Amino acid sequence: MIFGLLFVIILTLLYNLYLIYRIKKQEAFLDILKIYLFYELLHVSYTILMKSIFAELKYLDFGAPFAFAYGPLFYFAVHTSINRVQKIDHKKLFIHISPSFIFWPLFLLLILFKDHVNRYLWTYYTTLAVAQGASMLGYTLWAILSSKTRLLLAQMNSRNSLLNIASSFLGIMSVFFVVIAVSRVFPKKTAPPGLGMYLIYGSIFVIVISICRYLFKRTRSEKISGIVLEEVKETKTPIKTIGYDKSSVPSDQLMSYHTKLEKLMSEDKIFLNSNLTLENVAFLLRITRHHASQLFNQYLNQNFNAYINRYRIEWACKLLLSEPQMTVDEIGIASGVTSKATFHRIFKQLKGCSPAEFRKKSGNHI
Repeated sequence: MIFGLLFVIILTLLYNLYLIYRIKKQEAFLDILKIYLFYELLHVSYTILMKSIFAELKYLDFGAPFAFAYGPLFYFAVHTSINRVQKIDHKKLFIHISPSFIFWPLFLLLILFKDHVNRYLWTYYTTLAVAQGASMLGYTLWAILSSKTRLLLAQMNSRNSLLNIASSFLGIMSVFFVVIAVSRVFPKKTAPPGLGMYLIYGSIFVIVISICRYLFKRTRSEKISGIVLEEVKETKTPIKTIGYDKSSVPSDQLMSYHTKLEKLMSEDKIFLNSNLTLENVAFLLRITRHHASQLFNQYLNQNFNAYINRYRIEWACKLLLSEPQMTVDEIGIASGVTSKATFHRIFKQLKGCSPAEFRKKSGNHI
């Protein structure tokens, strides 16, 4: 049965990689997911190989220190999601997973000189279990107890649900590794046979399924905010929507439109599309252009451009502080404003200073 679970995980991982390469965006969060998926594919493939060919040599499976990378990858996923980081700091990631580089050489020595180091096996297993458990539990707590994580939890979109699930199962896995370590110190407390395998790979299965659900929703979102917007832009016939005439829209209906609009802005971030128009927004809300215009001018008391620009500049402010390696012009483009002059003009109008001045001034207070 465990082989069936492992092969299902493999197929899900491959499908996840297919989905992630369909998303035409450069995001550090997606890059972290790619690294995790490839790493998990390596881990599960290794387990299948060891169990099918070297089943009698159990230490080849139990002794491999794969779990050291899961804690740091989860922490970096939370970090990039909260701070909207555009590029991964590979040097920092390398440093965080470096403890595994201590155990891999020890594991190789265990394989090559098993007959000579047999008396150290229990010490190695116990130390490995405690270290991996502490690593996963420590990084999970560091990530979810961070003060900035409140911003993430407050939004509660699909990405954050994915991270919540991952944190729960990383916690379960870390506790399991600690329990295994204790059982090796106190042999009478050994766990039931096979429990470890099902707990670890069952947790991995839930995480990869959650990633699959997230990526599937992202690909659909990309299609709506990309391809569909282009179709709307090219069409010359009016969009057929729900049948409202040009009379005034009731305030409760406008409130409903506003709720849907806020969701499009906060979750799908349609404001990052530099070609976004009022017609595009009307299409996504499934209302007429006239009703969309009333939503902005009558209900929100601002025109379409002013509303969208406010979101773009707030996004630019986040990037100015979290992405010091990006130039001001790059941040303008990443925020949905392709014109350098327009970006500087809107930024100064809303913030009272230039982007460079904002970065310098805000940086002094960090």
